[in-house]
Order: sequence, then structure tokens, then C-alpha cells
Amino acid sequence: MVLLVPTVLAAQEHLGTFKINSCFDLTQNCGNCTFVNISAVYYPNGSIAEANLTMAQSGSMFSRQYCNTSFIGTYIVNGVGNADGNKVFAYDFMITDSGSELYSGVSSIPIALFILIINIGMFALFFKKKIVENKYTNFIIRRSALVVAIFLLMFNASIMATKASSAGLPLTQEMFLYMRYFGWGGYITIIFLCFSTIVQLFAQYKTEKHNRRYGE
Repeated sequence: MVLLVPTVLAAQEHLGTFKINSCFDLTQNCGNCTFVNISAVYYPNGSIAEANLTMAQSGSMFSRQYCNTSFIGTYIVNGVGNADGNKVFAYDFMITDSGSELYSGVSSIPIALFILIINIGMFALFFKKKIVENKYTNFIIRRSALVVAIFLLMFNASIMATKASSAGLPLTQEMFLYMRYFGWGGYITIIFLCFSTIVQLFAQYKTEKHNRRYGE
């Protein structure tokens, strides 16, 4: 419709990113319209979610609350207003599991690759037996490298999932649920590693103190 009609209403191309199963306002600004209606809202798979929705007017702003957001992906909104004859508008909005979009666009790919390289380096550093002479410092560096590697792995997985969602790939709610479990598992692992590192360092210090006291 936008291609066939030479003039359109002033509208944003992208309304924003919202959380799944949430409600928000579909908006359109038109200074000389007496009505603006939404012709159709399309699901990410191209089927019609809702059609023929009337928008409420407040000055030059028209809005309609929308709650049919049970699928993850990019939705398309088409509408029409009576500015100097009927004119159409179109924009999209995105629904994600968290309601946020990380590093969308082409810039996310080199960022993900850069993080992956660092990720591999951190894992390699952890498996290196001796980094410095002092065994306490060596242990802390190796354990810290493992913690950073796990965090970067979680972060990179989140970036790639968001990139796939913004590209319109059919990611299911179950997949995002598994991603959430993966994230929580990573955080629990990091907390466990930090706690166990403190315990092991303290136990080693007590053992050496005991050995020095009794000349062992």
C-alpha cells in the first residue's frame, strides 16, 4: 500500500521493542486528520492478527491499545487517515522474550565475533597450568578467566538470539525459555565459582600456616 500511494502520513518506521504478552499503544500523529484507523496488524508469520481497529484521538495524536502479542518476532501495522483524502501509513514493532533488543543491525555480528575470540582466549587461559610464579595469584587468574569466559558465553548467546529474532527467524517461546534457563545456570555457576575460590584459598592458607607452625 505504501508503494502504491505517493503520499503517506508522518509515521515512525519502527514503534519499538516490547515484551511478549504485554500491552502498549499503537500510535500515529496527524495534524489535519479527523480519524485514523488501523487497517490490519500482521503477525511475524504474515497472517492477520487483528483488522479494522479504530484509534482514539487526543489533539493530533491517535492511539489504540494493543495486547495481541503472544508471538515473538516483528509485527507489521498498516493504517489509514483522512488527511487531504485518505492516506496510508505503515510501521513495525518487535516482540521479544525480555522486551529489549540488544545490538540489532549489522553491528551485532562483528561484536559477537569479537566476544567469541575473547571467550576462546579466556577458556585457553583457564586451562594453562602456570601463568605467574605465585601459586595464589596463578589460581586467582585462572579462576577469574573461567568466570569471564562463562559470562561472555552467556552474553554472546543473548546477542545471537536477539539478532536471530530481529532477522525474523521463527524462534519459539520454548527456545527463549531454554535461553533463560541457560542464563540462570550461568549465573549460578559464576556465583559457585566465586564462592568456591574464596573457600579454597582460605583452606590453602590455613594448611600452609599449619605446616609452617609445625615445621612440616
